[in-house]
Amino acid sequence: MIIDSHIVEEYLAGGPTGRFRDEWCFGGGHPPYAEPEGSERERVREVYRQVLDCAGDFSPVNRAAWDLMFPEWREQTAGVELLLIVGYPEPYDAVSTKDPQGGEAIILDMLRWTAYLGHIKEAAGNILTHELTHSLISLRAPEVVEDGEHGEYFSRLDALAFNEGFAHLLSFRGMELDKVDWSQYGEVRDRSREKLRAALECGEQSEQERLIYEGTAGGYFDKFLCMAGMFYLEEIWAREGIEGLEREFARGHSGFAKRCAGCE
Repeated sequence: MIIDSHIVEEYLAGGPTGRFRDEWCFGGGHPPYAEPEGSERERVREVYRQVLDCAGDFSPVNRAAWDLMFPEWREQTAGVELLLIVGYPEPYDAVSTKDPQGGEAIILDMLRWTAYLGHIKEAAGNILTHELTHSLISLRAPEVVEDGEHGEYFSRLDALAFNEGFAHLLSFRGMELDKVDWSQYGEVRDRSREKLRAALECGEQSEQERLIYEGTAGGYFDKFLCMAGMFYLEEIWAREGIEGLEREFARGHSGFAKRCAGCE
C-alpha cells in the first residue's frame, strides 16, 4: 500500500487541519469535514503508530481465499493508496473509494480508530481485509461496483449483496472462517433473508432508496444486504470450501440477491 498521512501528521503537530476541508477525501460523496478534537492527540498518536505497523506488515485474514480468488493481490494491493486522516464525523472510520485519478484508495480516520485502542491489530486485520477486498473486487469485476452505484434497483441489490457479502465474509471478526462459530448467528441470517425478500418485492421508488440505504448502512448486523450476502456465501464455503467461493464469484452478481434470499 502507498501510505499518505499528511493530514494526520498535521493534526499531531498541532496544525490547523481545517485547511484540508476541500481535499478530495472530504467531498464528492465522501463524508464531510468535521473539526477533530485537539484533546485526543496523544491517543491518535498511539493509534497512528500501531496502524502504520499493521499496514507495513499486512497479511489478510483468510489469505487462502485471497490467494485463490485474487492471485495477483500482492501486486494489486501494493498500488492501493492508504490515506490516514482525521476529520470525519462519526461513525466513518473506514472508506473504500477511488482517488481523483481513478486509483483504488482506502481512507482511515485515526481519531475514529481510538475506539479500537487495545485491539488495533485485530481491528486492522478486519478492516484492511474488508476494504482491500472491495478494492480487489473492483479490479477483478468493475461491473459490480458500477451496478452497485449506478444500476437500476434490482441490479443494485445484486451488486451490493455480492460486493458486501464477500468483503464481510472474508474479514468477519478478523478471524479465519473455520474459527468462527457460525451457528450462533441463525437469527441474524433469517432476519436478513426475510428483509431481502421484502426488498426484492418492492416496486415503490422512494421505498427502494430507503431499502438500499438500510441494507448497507447502520448497525453491523442490521445491514440486511451485507448480512444476507455474507451468510449465503458462508453456507457455500461450509459445503464446498474456498473453491465454492471462487465458483460463486465467477458466476457473477446477476441474480445474486435472489440466490441469497432463497428465491432461486
